[in-house]
Amino acid sequence: MLSERKPSTSRRFTALAGAAALLAAGTLLSPTGQPDAHAAETSIRINEIVTNDPVLADAIELTNTGTDPVDVSGWLIKDDDDTRIDALPEGTVIGAGDYLVLTQNGTPGFTFGLGNGDAARLYLPDGTTVVDAHTFASHSLPSWSRCPDGTGDFLQANSVTLGAPNDCDVEQVGPSNLVLNEVDSGPLDWVEFFNTGTQPLDIGGYVLTDNAPNDETHRYAFPAGTTVPARGYLVVDGGTFTFGLGGADSVHLFGPGETAFDPASALQSFSWTAHPAIGGDEAVAGFSRCPNVTGEEWVVTYTTSGGFNDCPGGIVINEIESDGDATDWVEVVNASDAPIDLSGWTVMDDDPFGHAGQTAPLPSGTVLGAGAYFVFDQGTHFSFGLGANDVASVRDANGTVVAESAWAAHAAVSIGRCPDTTGPMVDQIASTKGLPNACDGVIPEDPEPETPINTITWPGSPDVTVLDTTATFLADSSGLDVEHTDDGSVLWGVDNDAGTIFKSHVAADGSFALAQGWENGKNIRFQAGTGPAGPDAEGITVSGDGSLYVAVERVNNAKGVNLNKVLQIDPDAAGATIVASQEWDLTADLPDVSANTGLEAVEWVADADLAGVLWDDALGKPYDPADHPGHGDGLFFVALETNGHVYGYALNADGTFARVSETIPSLGGVMALDWDTDLGVLWAVCDNGCNGLATQITFNGTDAPGLVHVERPASMPNLNNEGFATATADLCTDGVRPAWWFADGEQPGALRAGALPCADAVPPFGDVPVGTEHFDAIVWMKNAGLTTGWPDGTFRPATAVNRDAMAAFLYRAAGSPSVAGLTEPFADVTPATEHYAAIVWAANEGVTTGWPDGTFRPTAPIDRNAMMAFLYRYSGSPEYAPPTVSPFRDLAPTDPFYAEISWAAEHDITTGWPDGTFRPYAHTHRDATAAFFQRFTQDNGYSHNSEANR
Repeated sequence: MLSERKPSTSRRFTALAGAAALLAAGTLLSPTGQPDAHAAETSIRINEIVTNDPVLADAIELTNTGTDPVDVSGWLIKDDDDTRIDALPEGTVIGAGDYLVLTQNGTPGFTFGLGNGDAARLYLPDGTTVVDAHTFASHSLPSWSRCPDGTGDFLQANSVTLGAPNDCDVEQVGPSNLVLNEVDSGPLDWVEFFNTGTQPLDIGGYVLTDNAPNDETHRYAFPAGTTVPARGYLVVDGGTFTFGLGGADSVHLFGPGETAFDPASALQSFSWTAHPAIGGDEAVAGFSRCPNVTGEEWVVTYTTSGGFNDCPGGIVINEIESDGDATDWVEVVNASDAPIDLSGWTVMDDDPFGHAGQTAPLPSGTVLGAGAYFVFDQGTHFSFGLGANDVASVRDANGTVVAESAWAAHAAVSIGRCPDTTGPMVDQIASTKGLPNACDGVIPEDPEPETPINTITWPGSPDVTVLDTTATFLADSSGLDVEHTDDGSVLWGVDNDAGTIFKSHVAADGSFALAQGWENGKNIRFQAGTGPAGPDAEGITVSGDGSLYVAVERVNNAKGVNLNKVLQIDPDAAGATIVASQEWDLTADLPDVSANTGLEAVEWVADADLAGVLWDDALGKPYDPADHPGHGDGLFFVALETNGHVYGYALNADGTFARVSETIPSLGGVMALDWDTDLGVLWAVCDNGCNGLATQITFNGTDAPGLVHVERPASMPNLNNEGFATATADLCTDGVRPAWWFADGEQPGALRAGALPCADAVPPFGDVPVGTEHFDAIVWMKNAGLTTGWPDGTFRPATAVNRDAMAAFLYRAAGSPSVAGLTEPFADVTPATEHYAAIVWAANEGVTTGWPDGTFRPTAPIDRNAMMAFLYRYSGSPEYAPPTVSPFRDLAPTDPFYAEISWAAEHDITTGWPDGTFRPYAHTHRDATAAFFQRFTQDNGYSHNSEANR
């Protein structure tokens, strides 16, 4: 649907998809919007229309463009309602080149009023033959006038010129006047534009796309005649463009005639990496340009479809009373941190022209302090009343709208923001004029802060290779999956628009060859049959018995309707078209989404890999396959594009199912899934909406699986990759194995291959994939038995090392000797203290001396300078003469532990930072500790009190 709105008006205009949003100026129309069957050949034209002028009555001007007088006696004038008719008096003649002005309740004239979105129509006396007509979407600002005078299209003229030639020196509007102003990507999809010009802007032929502009199914062309009102809004919703807006997506607007659809050449663009949400609620939030229309910053705000953006800061409308009496008021608050001068400011309703003389500017010197409230009162600051369906608009001294709020009905008490100043406008239980709003019970709780997720570079080679250098696949490539067979490895792929699957044989170097009989792929179809279009098949997977399963989000001949299904496909079925052998309709079990933001991926994982480690949400315990009889020997994970969540299902042979799990990979959207049999992790992959970021999900037997973000390979372009698959161990050669990506909208160049390390190069910590800084040192430390990690299977490389943990590392390196009979030297260390034995041992060996107050402070983080002191003492405090010139620019010879740090630097135990500093008082992280220990022990041969140290 296309929705248009002029600023500060309450009426909106809609048109069905495929029809013009506004009717072209000058078209002869009947009340139904269709051209009249009979049009008179005459020189009389409707030439100017004035509505809602603060001084003048509504008016319609006629002109005679011919060379002879025309008798218009008995001719009929109408608005958009055939029941409202007035006839011109007998003897009314319009001379050649002359004008006749008809006014409301005047002579000559008409008795009806012209509304905010209406028509002026002129008929011959028979009442059926139209002479001229013009339909307008809004009140005149100040005059709807033909330009050129008498012959041109209707424009908003600069002035009212009734009875004289029109003032046609008007602004020429174009693409530069169009502003992408607000976007809502979920759960409703819509895009708002604003026309900054003084004339309606025709955008017929302009093309709206998401982050896949090269995919024809992701383009919406505005119908001919679609216009954005002068200084008004146009809202386009997901019922009009059917491609849907995902959690990580983009909006691009291209001009008419565009062929390349390169985002760099788009007229307007905006991209995001996750659905907007306020307090965890996506339904109330959108992305807004701030300040409204003119700003360069995009901010998550409460949605204001077709209205002034609810930007934070500055002057904010905070509470409104409009209960139909004579004491209406509008309260504003200064949400900034500095005073704001309100001199000359006014408040207005939805009739800024009719009520222009009924508002009083604030006197000079009116200043509102930071956080302070001000109330515009009816009877003092304005004399009009606020209606049941109205707008409150606060304007500065120049008449510029600063804040605006609309409502559809009177509130029982008032409407106001909750939370005060920052929240949405909601019905209030008590009026708090000039005071903070009483929001008890309606303020949502703040969401718990999210735990940061470690992000690593691509763990394999940064290089990727294009495999299909000539057009091999279709234009809408989507899912991928790898199957290991007795005949080698098979790569399965699917095209979403054609519902076509491809089978290829792949090698250890990533290369592929289409399987015999699969050169053109095979089409898949629903059981019930939906015609030749087939399913919008987005993801593909193969189960342990060799069956294929396809994730579907739509029927391709009904692209405006979401249908989230999983289809079972027999890959050995004969013929070029394969009908699904079973279907599971998950639509009702999943969140409601737009048509094209549903299931994007499916992946089968064997029960043997999930038992005891996947958390069963339904039962609140680790997954046990026996709890879900009839589902086979594995679960199916599906990904929903719109929210980026991954859902695990037990799909039963009879078409029934049970949801087992829901995982949030913390991606803006998920387009691909892959179970990495080599690593035992589930990959969730986003597309170019989040720069190709992926998440490795490690199931750990809890309801909080391990998550690690993985960047795309450095040489991989930021493509709309909708498929991803990793090789099984049978393709591991020289420690590496291939991985593949499948890009939508690329032909050729859809299939790319890269490389990943094999499992034997990966440490047993879920948050330390290959590519993590100090990876080798962490692996060494684990294998040396110096660290056991945390109970959840993580190492937490960026966590600071406490003093007790440092003692434990050294104690283990020394072989964990007995501490029986040793002195307990510290007041804050008892046998109940964690790492008690290690601390006692370290003190008795002289590795630590503690603090002057007799404490050890076991849970205090250890600084980098103290770390070097521990290692130096642990090695037996070898004789060493420190240099007179410091090895680090932030370390002086007089600083604590100067000798110990210099010793460590000389032996390459520490290399400092790239900027030449050591940062002695910075905490030591666990990954750096591993590096220090590896260099200390493996590279230098140091150990506790060894002869090599002396």
